[in-house]
Amino acid sequence: MIINTNDTLSRIQKALSLTMEQMIEAYTLEEYEIEASHLQSLMAGEKDKDFILCSYEELGIFLDGLVTLKRGVSPKKAPSQEGVELTNNLILKKLTHSPRTQRSRSRNYFWSSRYNTKQTTTSLTLSQRNT
Repeated sequence: MIINTNDTLSRIQKALSLTMEQMIEAYTLEEYEIEASHLQSLMAGEKDKDFILCSYEELGIFLDGLVTLKRGVSPKKAPSQEGVELTNNLILKKLTHSPRTQRSRSRNYFWSSRYNTKQTTTSLTLSQRNT
């Protein structure tokens, strides 16, 4: 079974013990206004009547906002306006770039998921320092 973007968003929230307010703040930091009701719909299960499929853009904006929330605003460069394809590796990279994210939580998230990743591959990916 393939994990959809909603499952990824939900697992990140649970793994990092994020409140809805923190998630909304992450979106707000990236200048993306999201209502609490819309976020609740994204977090709802597929069988719920309020379920809305989370787009890759919404997931990517959340991940960028999460990094900004945990690290602070980067003084190095302005955010790029070009679209970037969101891949599993990019999700891992964004999660591990947050200094308050515990690597063990990130590892457990991906090992417990249905992604086809090996523990050694994930450990190598998480242990690399990307600048």
